[in-house]
Amino acid sequence: MVFRKVVLSISACVVALGFGAIAAHAMGSNNTTSEQHKMTPQENAEHLSQIQTIFTKTGTFVRDDQAKIGADDVVVSDSLNANEDTTKIVTSYGTFVRQ
Repeated sequence: MVFRKVVLSISACVVALGFGAIAAHAMGSNNTTSEQHKMTPQENAEHLSQIQTIFTKTGTFVRDDQAKIGADDVVVSDSLNANEDTTKIVTSYGTFVRQ
C-alpha cells in the first residue's frame, strides 16, 4: 500500500512539473518571437503595386495600367464602392478592369 502511495506521489509530481514547464513556455519565458514590423510608406506602395487582381462581391477586376476610361465606363476609386455596374477601379496604385 505504501509503495502505491509513493508511486502515485511521484507520478503526480512528474505531471505537475510537466504542466509547469508547458505553462512557463506558454507564458513566454522562452519568448522567441520578434516585434511586428511596421511597413514604411515606400514598402506599402511597393506591395500595393504588386497587386494584380481585386476580387469583390460583384466581380473580379484585373490590373490593366494601360486601360483608357471611356464615356460608358462606371469608375470607382475604392473597391469597397464597386457594384454590379462598375467597369473599372482606378486607385493610386493602379487601374483594374472588370474581367
